[in-house]
Amino acid sequence: MTLSFKQHVGIALVLAACLLFASLLSAWSGPTATAPAGNVPAPINIGTTDQVKDAGLSVNALAVFGSGYVEDDLGVGYASPALTLDVAGTIRLGNGGEVCQAITEGALRYNSSTKKVEYCNGTSWSPTS
Repeated sequence: MTLSFKQHVGIALVLAACLLFASLLSAWSGPTATAPAGNVPAPINIGTTDQVKDAGLSVNALAVFGSGYVEDDLGVGYASPALTLDVAGTIRLGNGGEVCQAITEGALRYNSSTKKVEYCNGTSWSPTS
């Protein structure tokens, strides 16, 4: 059995389409090893090892699921904060429901029932005014 020219071209097109599809799939596959010792260059990947980026990182949105940690000063609306927490604007306090105890001493909250700001003195919540 011999194949015609059209059949050869058809087979070549089908093979080319399969190769293109396979290359698209491989381009979207996640890394197969944990960085930085694996096959994906650090610092940002899907590994479970903590990573440090030496240069800046900009994102349009950021969600932190769990605890967040800022080593130095944090500026909200300030690129170079002068204080530990430097906010350009109004701050809203809420009542997070935390218990006032030694570890939360110095905390502030807003009590929506009494309409007052309260502070934790280490044993109980007290109004600031």
